[in-house]
Amino acid sequence: MLPPDAPGRDARGVSPAGRARSASPGEYVLFVARAARGDFGNSLREPVSAMSLVLETITQHAATRGVGLLIALVLGVLLGAIAAVSHRSGVRATAETAGLVGQMVPDFCSASC
Repeated sequence: MLPPDAPGRDARGVSPAGRARSASPGEYVLFVARAARGDFGNSLREPVSAMSLVLETITQHAATRGVGLLIALVLGVLLGAIAAVSHRSGVRATAETAGLVGQMVPDFCSASC
C-alpha cells in the first residue's frame, strides 16, 4: 500500500501484508476520550485539526440547506396559493403538477441539475 520510499513514520502504522495494523484497546480508549472532548487529531490532507474542517463543512452545508428550504417554502406557498385561488383548470393543474414534481424529484437529482 505504501510506496517503497515511504518514510519510516508512515510505514510504522502498516503491517508487512499491507494492511493497517490493529489498534490496541488502550489506543481505542484514548481515541474515544479525545473524541469526547472534540479532539479528533490532525487532518491527513490539511495541516489543521480535523474538527475545524468538520465544523467548516457543517456550516457551509447548513447555509446551503437553509437557502434551499427558503426557496422551497416560497415556491410551495406561492404554488399552493395559485392552486387554491385559481378556478381555471389549466392554471390549477399546472401549479399542482409543479408542486408534485418538486416533491418527487430526489435531492441528489435536483442538486446536480
